[in-house]
Formats: sequence, structure tokens, C-alpha cells
Amino acid sequence: MGASSQELQELGDMFDLHPLTVEEMVCGSSRDRIDTFGDYTFIVYRTLANSKRQRCKCGEENCSLFVCEKAFADSTSLGHLPSMEDTSREGQVCIVMKSNCVLTVHRDYVQQEAVSRVLQRLAAIRSAAADIPMDGAELYDNEESLAGLLDYPPYIVYAILDEITDQLSPEIAEIEQQVDAIDELVLGLSHAQHESALKRMGEQRRRILLAWQLAHPKPRIIEALVRQIPVYCGSPRLASEVMQYLGDVHGHLVGAVDSCTRAEAVLARSHSNYLAKISLELSRATFDANSTTERWTMLGIIVVPINIVTSFLGVNLKVPGQDRDDTLNFFIVLACLLIYAAVTLAFWRWRQLT
Repeated sequence: MGASSQELQELGDMFDLHPLTVEEMVCGSSRDRIDTFGDYTFIVYRTLANSKRQRCKCGEENCSLFVCEKAFADSTSLGHLPSMEDTSREGQVCIVMKSNCVLTVHRDYVQQEAVSRVLQRLAAIRSAAADIPMDGAELYDNEESLAGLLDYPPYIVYAILDEITDQLSPEIAEIEQQVDAIDELVLGLSHAQHESALKRMGEQRRRILLAWQLAHPKPRIIEALVRQIPVYCGSPRLASEVMQYLGDVHGHLVGAVDSCTRAEAVLARSHSNYLAKISLELSRATFDANSTTERWTMLGIIVVPINIVTSFLGVNLKVPGQDRDDTLNFFIVLACLLIYAAVTLAFWRWRQLT
């Protein structure tokens, strides 16, 4: 782990590795790959370099995105909404498989843990095989025991790939949980939470894309590795057994790709629902604004002519009916104004109904 370029060059000379293999180990690769160089197979297997966890600011241990009740209890506060603590990044393990050894090169602590767990698993299996009487430890026939499988390089490579593949499972499971939570709650968000919801959707899309980029090419790597097993085959039964194990890893990877595809589809639907909700709210706001404007316009149509008529009656000029001492003219003018207002309102209502 963390070997320098000079150390990797010396390692390449020691194991007679191709310069392109050493270059990939030193510079890294942007994609998963499997190549055959002479008497060995070179595999680049990418995975997450660290595990990204999402925690809510409410302080709960297992509180995750869009699941916290406190985050939705207060529709005007975003203080309890979850925040991203870490940023996922890619790491890789370079594996050189020869007929008599397996060489791994990795730079991250997560990959070191994976390789360490593989060594512990192999040691435990070897110890268990040694403790069992020989007639009970035979796995295939009287000549091939469990210990023989552990000395088979393709099986060791399978154990490493299986351990690294399992690192994707918690990330994909969490992505599915978060996406399902978004899908359930996106239509119930308040206006104050819209910006945060859009941000969380973008974060989940990035996580889905990263997981998909890591999982999508790996089934082809496993298929190519299965085709390489007969080259290293010391026993047809051992080869068949390792192929079955690799088939299990292949199934997990296909399931991971399907999960990413499903999560992306659910998130796309949630995004469409979110945009539809925003569109409905904008339409409702526009309708309310138009209704208010129309009411004020109607009020102006009624009040302005009445104000003009009453202004003429109040000027310092002689007007009809000024010589009368009764209030008949007042009630006539008032009745005309009321009739005008009633007719105008009736016409406005009729236009609304039609």
C-alpha cells in the first residue's frame, strides 16, 4: 500500500512485469480493465476509496436523508435537513495473477482492509481444513482437498474481487433507501424546502452515477476472467468451482447495475413530480395574482365614473336641480349610481361564467 514509483519499478523487474503494467500501477487507470501479458493476467478493479455517510443535523445516530421527522416538523426551517459529510471518490486495486502467485497493488486504506480480510478468510479456511480429518475435508474427490483450492490463484483472485464487490453493496443499498424516501416525500415538501430538495436530488444523482460507473464495466471483467481460468487450470473440477464462485460475483454486479438503473428511474420520476408540483404552485400563484388584479380593475371601473359624476355635482357651477329644496335629485343620482354598479358587476360575473 502506498508504494512509490521506484518501488513499483523494482517490483516490476522482480516479477518480470510488462512496462505497461507498471505504468498502470504507477499512474492509475480511469476504467476497469483486464489484460493478458505473457504468463500473467493483469486486472484493474475500481471501487469506492471511502464510504460516504449522510447524517442529519438533528444528532440522531441513524438519521438519514429525507427520513428525519424533525426536518419536516418545521416547514420554515432548514436547520435539521441532512448534510453531506464526505465526498465519495474512486480507488482501485491492481491485481497480477500468475500461475504460482497473486500480486496486488493498492493505495487506499479501504482496499488494504479488503485484501486483509481476504487473507484472514483464506487463513481461516486453511486452518479449518487442517483441523478436519482428511476423509472429511475432501471437497471434490480423494485427491483434491479444500487446501488445494486455496493454492489456486484464480480462487484467490475471486476472493479479492468478491470482497471489493461487497464494498459497493452498502453504498447502493443506502442510495436506494434515500431515493425511495425522496420519492415518498417530494410532493409533501413546503415552499421553504424546495431549494434543499433540489440540492439533495442532485447529490443523489451524483452518487448513482458514481456507483453505476463503478458497477457497469465489472460484469465484463468477470466474464473475461472466467475465459482466462482454463489457462491457469490445474484441475477441471477446481476450475469449474472457481467459475461458479465468479458467477456469484457476476450476479451481484448485475444486480448492482440494475439497482442503479432503478434508482435513477425513481429519481427521474421524483424530479418530474417535483417540477410538476412547482408548476402547479406557480400556476396557482399566477391565478391568484390575476384574480386580485381583475378585482381591483373591476373596482376601478365602478369607482372612477362615480367619482367623476359626483365631482361634477360638486363644482361651483349651476347644475340641474340646484333650485329644488327637497332630496329627490339626491336619491335619483344615488339610484343611478347603484344601478350602474349593479349592471357592471352583473356583466363582470357573466363574463366570468362564459
